[in-house]
Amino acid sequence: MTYETCRICDGDPVRWAERAIDSLPLCEPHENRLRDALHETRHRAPYETRFGTWTGTGHYDDDGLEFVVCSRTREHSDVGRVSGDLCRYCVALWADDVRYSRSLVLSPLDVDPEDMGYARAVEVRVGRLRVALEAGVISEAEALAMFDRMARPLRGVA
Repeated sequence: MTYETCRICDGDPVRWAERAIDSLPLCEPHENRLRDALHETRHRAPYETRFGTWTGTGHYDDDGLEFVVCSRTREHSDVGRVSGDLCRYCVALWADDVRYSRSLVLSPLDVDPEDMGYARAVEVRVGRLRVALEAGVISEAEALAMFDRMARPLRGVA
C-alpha cells in the first residue's frame, strides 16, 4: 500500500527532510506526536517501549549490505539500514494503532438516537473524545465536529 497522504489522518505530509522516518509520511501534528512519543521512550529498555532500533547481525548479503534486526522484536528485519536507526516497522505499527484509535473515536455511534441509552452513549463517547484529544490522536476541530454530530439528535435537530 502506498501512502501519499498522512498515514494516520490522510492530511498533507511534511517534507522528506522533516520526517523522523523517511518512508512514513505523516502530517505535521502526527509527526510531532511521533517525536513526542519517541522522546518519552528514549531512555527505556526495548521491552518497555513501542519503538525498536536496528541492530546489526554481522551477516551480509551478496552486495555487502548488513542484515539488521529490530532491538525490540527480532521479527522485524531489513538489510542495509544503519544500526541505531529507528525500526520503520515499529513506527508503522504505532501509526496504524493511532489511525485505528482515531477510527474508533470518530466513528458514528452504534446506538439509535431514539434509544433511551443514546444520551449515555454520547457521554461515554465525549469522555473518549477528550482522552483522544489530550493524547493528540484527534484535533480539536475533529472532536467538536464529532460532538456536534452526536448532540444534534439530542437538540432535536435533524
